[in-house]
Amino acid sequence: MKSLAIIGAGGHGKVVADIASECGFTLIDFFDDGKQPGQKIGAWEVSGTVDDLERKYSDYTGIFVAIGHNETRANLMKRFAYTKLVTLIHPSSVVSTSAQIGTGTVVMPRAVINAFSAVGNGVIINTATVIEHDCHIGDYSHISPGAVLSGTVHIGQYCWLGANCSIKQNITIGTGAVVGIGSVVIRDVRASVTVIGSPATELKK
Repeated sequence: MKSLAIIGAGGHGKVVADIASECGFTLIDFFDDGKQPGQKIGAWEVSGTVDDLERKYSDYTGIFVAIGHNETRANLMKRFAYTKLVTLIHPSSVVSTSAQIGTGTVVMPRAVINAFSAVGNGVIINTATVIEHDCHIGDYSHISPGAVLSGTVHIGQYCWLGANCSIKQNITIGTGAVVGIGSVVIRDVRASVTVIGSPATELKK
């Protein structure tokens, strides 16, 4: 029997649990500091806090950190790096045999990752995203539903790309940048800035 401990019992965690079920995990437990042990979440249960999991991790086939916030997800993945962190790829997604997918990443339903693209560790590839050929996505980034990355796009670490945004080919998006929902990016984006609109421009602080 394949068993999975999921850190985070919020909305993202529920989606991850669904994907884990589709990937053959038959026992799924949540660990969340903000939930009561024994609390039912659909067919699943909260088994304790994150500290509790440090004592029980060996009971599970795998561990997955299902936290939407990039920095928090990164910190928890580093904290549990000594455990059996797993990667989850929904069966309905299309992933090229030449693509590389990092540890602790989730690829959600109907996502496409095309030839020779590389996705880092702890990345969220959300529902129906399109990652075209030769793209690179840095660790702990989040590509939201319906985003489209044309060929040879480079995304830094800790980036957040909003739903239905489009990134022109050969664009580089710097570490920690945010791309707003529905934005169209036709120029490189500097690190740690937010861009919005069509064409996307920097949001002034």
